[in-house]
Amino acid sequence: MAEQEPLQIDIEGTPNPNSAKFVLNRTVVDETRSYFNIGMVTEDDKVANVAKQLFAIPGVRTLMFLNDFITVSKEANADWNMIAEKTQEIIEAEYR
Repeated sequence: MAEQEPLQIDIEGTPNPNSAKFVLNRTVVDETRSYFNIGMVTEDDKVANVAKQLFAIPGVRTLMFLNDFITVSKEANADWNMIAEKTQEIIEAEYR
């Protein structure tokens, strides 16, 4: 079995200044999943586990998982630097 290449995460802006795409060099999910609050996370799998961890970050408002990226939307007054740093830590721990 071929060894997977090291995880790479690129952060891209979106038209919404309160949202950012965290693009991975691997598939995150096969089907689109959108969560508007932690109460919507009802699955018991890796994506749901990541979603729960991301919602635990202060200021995270909504999440969308699609193909090779996760879009994180924050509350308007939340600190992007802290959210981005914590999001990258969670992604690195779960997808490396």
